[in-house]
Amino acid sequence: MRRCGAVLAFLAAAAAVFFFLLRYGEQQERLHRDIQEPMEAIQIYTDLPQGAVQIFDEPFAEIHGMRLAVQEMTGAQMVQAAEAGRKPDLYLASQRALEALKAAGHLAVHVSEQTDTVLNARKDADGFWTGIWINPAVFAVNVDFAATHPAFFYTWDEVFSRQSVRLIMTDFIAAEYSEDSLMSLVEHFGREGTFARLHEAAGHIVQYGKYLSTPAHMAAMDKCDIGISGLDEAEKVRQEGMPVRIIYPEDGTFYYLYGAAVARGGAHAEAAASFMDWLLDSEERGALLRDHGYYFLYVNDSRRKEDDARQKIEFWPLNKQYTEEGKKKLLDQWLQEIRFGKD
Repeated sequence: MRRCGAVLAFLAAAAAVFFFLLRYGEQQERLHRDIQEPMEAIQIYTDLPQGAVQIFDEPFAEIHGMRLAVQEMTGAQMVQAAEAGRKPDLYLASQRALEALKAAGHLAVHVSEQTDTVLNARKDADGFWTGIWINPAVFAVNVDFAATHPAFFYTWDEVFSRQSVRLIMTDFIAAEYSEDSLMSLVEHFGREGTFARLHEAAGHIVQYGKYLSTPAHMAAMDKCDIGISGLDEAEKVRQEGMPVRIIYPEDGTFYYLYGAAVARGGAHAEAAASFMDWLLDSEERGALLRDHGYYFLYVNDSRRKEDDARQKIEFWPLNKQYTEEGKKKLLDQWLQEIRFGKD
């Protein structure tokens, strides 16, 4: 029996070595082939971190035989590049950037079975762009506060009005996500209702963060009780090993939307559309995204996990159609009346 066991162990080890060598050989052959005959590449402009898109390069190339060439730039730079004749094949960017590109006539229509799985509120009505990921606003809660306040109602009204709660939020002028947060609040609560709530919140805000990750970091370090944060940023803080609870607002929340669009006049329009459809596989691509440290939610994923209070996330019905003039007026009002205002 011992001799039989040793033989089986030897055969298992030999099989494992053989599989490794076979796999290594395939990878080397593919690498050699790519060097000898470089694959064509889909040119992508993105305002996401370049790494969040580049992670899909090898998996897509293995199936479709095309690489991804990713260039990071702002939405304004994308429009400027297109106006100068420098067009990619695909844009993977924030809704704000995609709307600007559509208005300037730089997008092509793409509609498919995959894009049809996305709710109408999260894609362009004319088919010029389709939402892919959302980064919702959540409450990053200090663990000691959560433990000592088990009956706390995590609603926007309660968080904004409870003066005993040490609150941190990102400065609305710090980033496009933050600016979009103010617009979403106004769309949901109305202008008067939003500024009344923000005025109450100003009385117990201990700091306005300059970075999107600040509220979650401060909650984990016991510098505040609740930080208003994006889910991606809060989850990254937790993955760093810092103690923070992630709670979804009980009365629903807003979100920042990222989507994709085929560029008008791109050299690889068909391949770009294929990548866009491939990317919308929320199960396979969502797992890959999380494995690489990005925690956006897929717009077409109905199996969203619960928060630390075993509650599922609910989204406000938002149109998110904000003019530049309207945004400027709201930001100016907030700066004058609340951020730097005096009672």
